[in-house]
Amino acid sequence: ANSDYFPMRRIPQYWEWLLVKAESDTVKIPLEIYQEITPSSDDFSKWIKDQENQTRLILNENFNNNIRKRVLFEGYSLSEPRNENQNNDSILIAYAMANKSRVIVTKEGKGKNQIPYICEKLGIEYMNDFEFQEECDFRIP
Repeated sequence: ANSDYFPMRRIPQYWEWLLVKAESDTVKIPLEIYQEITPSSDDFSKWIKDQENQTRLILNENFNNNIRKRVLFEGYSLSEPRNENQNNDSILIAYAMANKSRVIVTKEGKGKNQIPYICEKLGIEYMNDFEFQEECDFRIP
């Protein structure tokens, strides 16, 4: 959202809203996914690496590798080339599979071995970020 349509410097309300959603456990990032965010000097990196924001955003749950193995076995097509993000995508999907009330928010398309494709195969809900904002009723006051 920062690089596409809600730049932090222009629409700080969105980023404050996300933190409110994180405090209410509506929005969470699994630690493994959070750790793949490469630190830089931009506003988003500073925001997400801020200790207080990190505490709000990170999902406090142990990872179940057995569920991830199931995601890899049942979800991914072995005839398709491996996706460079497949490892972390399978972790994210495993967290959603562990709790069926979770919904993955993604910008990916429905190509083979991408998050929406795998979610559909495994019966996991997903939505894009615009659908998420609509669902959670994001508004700029």
